[in-house]
Amino acid sequence: MAEALAKFGWKLKEEGAKNPPSLRGEPETREEIDFTAIFQTVSEGGNQPAEETESDQTGNDSASAQEEQLPEGEEELLTQEAVSEEPVDSEKEETHIFSKKDTDTLAVQPPAPLRRRTPKPSNAPTVVRTVRRPKTEEPPKKEPPAVEYRERDYMPIRRARSYRTGLRGGLMYFGFVICVSAILASGAWLAADDVLSLNKDIVEAEIYVGEDRDMAQVASELSSKGIIKYRPLFLLFAKLMKAETKVEPGVYTISSRLDYNAMIHAMQQEDRVEERNTVMVMIPEGKTLKQTFQILAEHGVCPYETLLECSANHEFGFDFLEDIPYGEENRLEGYLFPDTYEFFAPSEPEEAIGKFLSNFASKMTAETMLNVRESGYSLREILTVASLIEMEAGTDAERATIASVIYNRLNSSSYPYLQIDATIQYALEERKPTLTNEDLEIDSPYNTYKYTGLPPGPIANPGMASIRAAIEPESTGYYFYALNKHGSHNFFTTMSQFEYFIYSSDFGG
Repeated sequence: MAEALAKFGWKLKEEGAKNPPSLRGEPETREEIDFTAIFQTVSEGGNQPAEETESDQTGNDSASAQEEQLPEGEEELLTQEAVSEEPVDSEKEETHIFSKKDTDTLAVQPPAPLRRRTPKPSNAPTVVRTVRRPKTEEPPKKEPPAVEYRERDYMPIRRARSYRTGLRGGLMYFGFVICVSAILASGAWLAADDVLSLNKDIVEAEIYVGEDRDMAQVASELSSKGIIKYRPLFLLFAKLMKAETKVEPGVYTISSRLDYNAMIHAMQQEDRVEERNTVMVMIPEGKTLKQTFQILAEHGVCPYETLLECSANHEFGFDFLEDIPYGEENRLEGYLFPDTYEFFAPSEPEEAIGKFLSNFASKMTAETMLNVRESGYSLREILTVASLIEMEAGTDAERATIASVIYNRLNSSSYPYLQIDATIQYALEERKPTLTNEDLEIDSPYNTYKYTGLPPGPIANPGMASIRAAIEPESTGYYFYALNKHGSHNFFTTMSQFEYFIYSSDFGG
């Protein structure tokens, strides 16, 4: 029976391959092959031998093994029902129905090993082959970054309101412009009067031009002697005209009737006054105003009394002297900067004192004045402290330490008196080698044993080392100091330490 069935199957394949419907002129149709009818027809011939059944079973096993070996990524399912138990995705699964045409196409291919299948019952459905392809993973969608909302901690900006000035505002603005214009016009007129010498009092004076051709010194002399009114304006004009390269050293008679340009031309060699004798004078640190004037008088620069009167009443035109009242002989104490000077012998008192003040002004740089303001004290107070340091210090190394003792006492409620002997010496008519108890009781604002705080003003003319120490004192806890036998000072924090030292053999006072 198996042999007849095989022959019948091959016969159909050979006829289909040799004479397909397309060659016979017949329409191409898809007819389902009814294997059940064929099976019934062949089965009438007899039963299948046992050996064939075993081979059939072997073929079924090999077919099953071939069906299980599918390409990677695909899955082949053979179902016995028309509808698969699992849901099928129509987009990703393909279903193939094998018809007669498919069978004819397969017959052209080389014959595969014979595989016998068990016939299906008459009501068996059509074989469905389902190919399931792997799903393609879609790329992850990028989510927009999360927006962080914060609570606003400020008020919303409101649109600025538009205001109309009106007639009143226009009149105020017009008046403001008129006032500013008048001020500027007045200033310009005053400046022009000084530059062009339009309406100035007639003044004549001798002006000294040094070897260094320092126009700042020349401007100070012109201002102090009343020839010009605005010293900064003359310096600016001299800078623009490059006066330092034009003037010549010497002494010149300059009149206020000359304008600025004529003054510069007048300070040249052909207009020079005949030569006068000059002297070099050295003023040490710590000298008082009276001692300084005595030195000048001894060198024939100017009479002592003339210098005192000029110092008390003359207007020198420097900003640092504006708040100091006129009339006192020691008005310029602390401002006569100690240095070596060259004077004419004789000289006018304004000219001689002007040299000291000009030198002091050059030492007070912008940085120094800024440090003075940051210290919390005025320039005059700093000079007063510096003069105390100058008179008390034995060495440069201890100046800042003495300054700390002074400031500690000024800020102390336990030791409010400075008790500095040099202040009493300044109040006396003549200095004494040793002060007595009566001297400590004199009624003078310079007596720091009797009056708290700083004295009314400097007691000497300090140098830059003492001025720097007064501006930047050392930070200590000392309230006492005493002279030792080596010419320097020992410092103490308590009264008992101080008293123990002054009764010891190391005390040098």
